[in-house]
Amino acid sequence: ILCGKCVSVCAKKQGCSAYSKINRGFETKVGTAFDGALQDSTCVGCGQCVLVCPTGALTLKNDLSEVLNILDEYEEELVCVTEE
Repeated sequence: ILCGKCVSVCAKKQGCSAYSKINRGFETKVGTAFDGALQDSTCVGCGQCVLVCPTGALTLKNDLSEVLNILDEYEEELVCVTEE
């Protein structure tokens, strides 16, 4: 639907401008600079674009299992400190 909410929140709230509308006319779409991969863009993975998307066209990728596997490889004990 090209509402542009993801483009707007990325630029105004996060200051990253990872997304923009590219091409013109019927060829218009939301993408990254030079239509490159998202991981090569200025995206910080905040998820704000997913929260404002009215159509559900964007989804978050859950890498928790991959992170846990990497942490299991370390022999040192890791401590997580949280503020209350």
